[in-house]
Amino acid sequence: MKWRAYFLGQRIENPVDFEIIKPLQNSVALTYQLAHDPQYSDLMTATSRLTGKRINRFTHLPQNSEDLIEQVKMLRLLGQKTGSCFQRCAGFDALITLSSVTYDLDEKNDTEYPTRFIRFLEYAQNENLVCNAAMTDVKGDRSLKPSEQADPDKETTLSPLPSQPTATELFTSSAGKPTIQGS
Repeated sequence: MKWRAYFLGQRIENPVDFEIIKPLQNSVALTYQLAHDPQYSDLMTATSRLTGKRINRFTHLPQNSEDLIEQVKMLRLLGQKTGSCFQRCAGFDALITLSSVTYDLDEKNDTEYPTRFIRFLEYAQNENLVCNAAMTDVKGDRSLKPSEQADPDKETTLSPLPSQPTATELFTSSAGKPTIQGS
């Protein structure tokens, strides 16, 4: 893989060994290590409702309140063990959100989104992937509440960069049928 990484404007030649990134990599690694540690494996893994296999809890969609309690216990354990961000929470939350949003979109627009999402989720579970998401915060007057901003839509509207494909372009084939780009 060819990649370019920068930190505070300076190019990082080898991100894997970069001293500021290394602790974060170690935190992610611990999410895998603890899943294989007999002392923590029950907390760090769950049974997939898709395959019936044991999977990393970070790829498991909570099915009930017990799952949510185990999730919180897992997050607390990782916080205690790493003292750091373990880089998987936003992606975990995104999976949970996508399971609901794809269903709602399908109910409204008769899409294939839920089927495609479940296919991706099964892939993520089988390959034990780290899923990621980004959280953004627009620049505005930080002394004001969102509803008090001069342009309140800035708090709810995201526009793609000119060089970035839109969500519609990412999820629609040239024939107009829903598809995930690259599949």
